[in-house]
Amino acid sequence: MLFTSKVTHLLNRINTFSDWGQCAVLRLVSQYDIDSDSELDKFDVMNILEGLLKTSSVAVSLAVCKLFIDYASSDPELSRQVLERIKAPLLTLSATSAPELSFTVLVHVRALARRSDIDIWQDDYKQFFCRYNDPSYIKDVKIDILQLLSTETNFTTIITELSEYVTDVDAELGRKAIRAIGSIAMQLDQCSTILDQLLGFINLHIDYISTETIIVLKDLLRKFPSNFSTVIPVIESCVELITEPSGRAALIWILGEYGENIPDTPYLLEPMVDNFEDEQSSLVQLEL
Repeated sequence: MLFTSKVTHLLNRINTFSDWGQCAVLRLVSQYDIDSDSELDKFDVMNILEGLLKTSSVAVSLAVCKLFIDYASSDPELSRQVLERIKAPLLTLSATSAPELSFTVLVHVRALARRSDIDIWQDDYKQFFCRYNDPSYIKDVKIDILQLLSTETNFTTIITELSEYVTDVDAELGRKAIRAIGSIAMQLDQCSTILDQLLGFINLHIDYISTETIIVLKDLLRKFPSNFSTVIPVIESCVELITEPSGRAALIWILGEYGENIPDTPYLLEPMVDNFEDEQSSLVQLEL
């Protein structure tokens, strides 16, 4: 009873505290087993704290979100209502001008998108398009979120947006965007629709982009072998262009699987076989 009265006292006065004080109170409340208390109802607590969702303090807002999610964890319907309630504050905070704070919020959004129904977030997917001045670590998380939020109705717009990131100055982001496009094709069974987009990346004649693209194409052909005829025309141009071992191994796999449909396959493989002993990559040797 004494502890309950203290929690109630602090909650009723939480708006008078500083950001640090509010976080301290929220930590205390999160440790309190409210389900065992007949006097303090979690809905009352949520109603008291709802105003803090709109605070400019990322720490306080995220602490309230965590508390709400914990309260609703055992009730799927309540969990959905809570996500609907916290979505707008999270989207607002994710657009903050401070990249470190934005990153913190986006990581939370990514975790929530993974564990909840994506239809809660899918109408707001454009909120996660990368801005030109976003740091690489922000873009990295946004690409993850865009992949998670891809559906039959929005994937073409998301693929077009991801394609813009392929030539980013950060090569790793370009690779990640290509992998994300391939993953969307896998999860939505949209290989034939997305294949032309991927083949266009090879025509850029940039080594790391071609390498990552050919790896994604190999994975897609494993799942959707009927699309091999669309890939064949670009294979010959890749042989001289791709130098990274992982890309060359993927290319050799495609030549091995579909060689009977590529007239020049023996001539493409011949120099690789002749240089087998000098090959530095065990991955390429194994695939040969």
